[in-house]
Amino acid sequence: MAQNLKLHAVVLRSIPYLEHHRLLTLFSPEKGRLTAVAHGALGAKSQLKAAAVPFASGEYVLSGNKGRLSVTSFAPDENYFGAMQDYDAIAHGSYLCAFADIVVQEEQPNPELYVLLLSSLAYLDAFPENCVNIFNSFLIRMLDCAGYAPQLDQCAVCGATRGSPRFDMHEGGLCCHRCRPQSPLITREQLAFLRDARGGAVSSLEDKSAALLKKLLIDYTHTCLDMELKAASLIV
Repeated sequence: MAQNLKLHAVVLRSIPYLEHHRLLTLFSPEKGRLTAVAHGALGAKSQLKAAAVPFASGEYVLSGNKGRLSVTSFAPDENYFGAMQDYDAIAHGSYLCAFADIVVQEEQPNPELYVLLLSSLAYLDAFPENCVNIFNSFLIRMLDCAGYAPQLDQCAVCGATRGSPRFDMHEGGLCCHRCRPQSPLITREQLAFLRDARGGAVSSLEDKSAALLKKLLIDYTHTCLDMELKAASLIV
């Protein structure tokens, strides 16, 4: 039976579909991940053009059967990120959307992750010059929310809280130098940054330190997911 759904959502992915349409992967806080076709969205004068670009968010009206939904109307949010211009901000936002695309499931509400994702896009749009620190701040919180929270308080192997800290992908976070001497180093400043981020802060590390932390977090994310996200090639 055909259904009509009215819901808030953000576009995680948008790909051309047939000649004039776009196939959208949507993330709704109440419905989880959905797939819908925006008919005619590739047309220059399409009324659904704004609904079918990456990062678009707003109220969608969908019609059709489960698995064959179509976008019938769209009202953008006041904060609309579909027109984001900065390349680095777009690239880092694309990775966060790709992460959400993997961890969000159909028919499984996830309002906390939804709010984190929209907040990350808002920060990236407003402060593109600080996109690496913003990315790191939100990726750690999104990992926590998705059930992949790394250990940041003590060695994941022996429980030690002293010594030169390391970050081990397979042990799930912080390790001491005795247990995992070959694992990558993580500085006290980077560790403080991650702990602050868990509390909701968006602080800053200097560029080199932020870039190294980003690599650690991306490697950890790929280890948790047991796959590499293609969007990583845009930001590493």
